[in-house]
Amino acid sequence: MSSTYNEYKFLKEWKTIEKALKELVKNKDIQVTTQPDYVIGYILKKLKSVKTNNHPLYEILEELDKTKIYYKLERTRENSVMVCATIVGARIEIEIFNDGKFESSIFKGDESVISGQEFVKKIINDNRD
Repeated sequence: MSSTYNEYKFLKEWKTIEKALKELVKNKDIQVTTQPDYVIGYILKKLKSVKTNNHPLYEILEELDKTKIYYKLERTRENSVMVCATIVGARIEIEIFNDGKFESSIFKGDESVISGQEFVKKIINDNRD
């Protein structure tokens, strides 16, 4: 195998492409006149050069990272990811669905600190089912 593509040899996709290539040759759908490892390596190189982070979720995460806004990811629904971002005076929930649709909520407050356990107990008791 050409050393040009050694870095791709251990990727999980290598075996998948290798198997598909063998099936295509066996079924006489294609003829491979070049060394198969070279073909597989070339395909993987091209695939890896394509930007794969084009879903809106990745775009939002990249923007939050650039602006150094703290966030965490949560999964509360099967078909979405929630990004919970914290900025001064607000907490933002951005739910991003598989299809790229967004739903957002912002929760504002004065960020005052309330000491003691009683306040926490009151919140819990006020929100019991």
